[in-house]
Amino acid sequence: MSEVTMPRLSDTMQEGTIARWLKAPGEEIHKGEVLAVAATRKQFVPVEGQPVMRDLMTMTLSADHRILYGATVARFLQEVKRLLQNPYSLLG
Repeated sequence: MSEVTMPRLSDTMQEGTIARWLKAPGEEIHKGEVLAVAATRKQFVPVEGQPVMRDLMTMTLSADHRILYGATVARFLQEVKRLLQNPYSLLG
């Protein structure tokens, strides 16, 4: 049996919260699969030079190494950022 550890979201992280499990106990797991979704957390972030409390979330992207070295992943992440900043653009 392999040990699965939750990645640290910051250098000061002591514990994390699983919001939802995507795999059931005993279900076969393959390398690179997403096992669970971590909950968001609040943290101070700099906004125009001032500390502001904001919700943070970690996003993970798995990609084939053949596209990883190109601009495909960068374009994808740029689009994700745009949609997160303006979710109403999804409505049409």
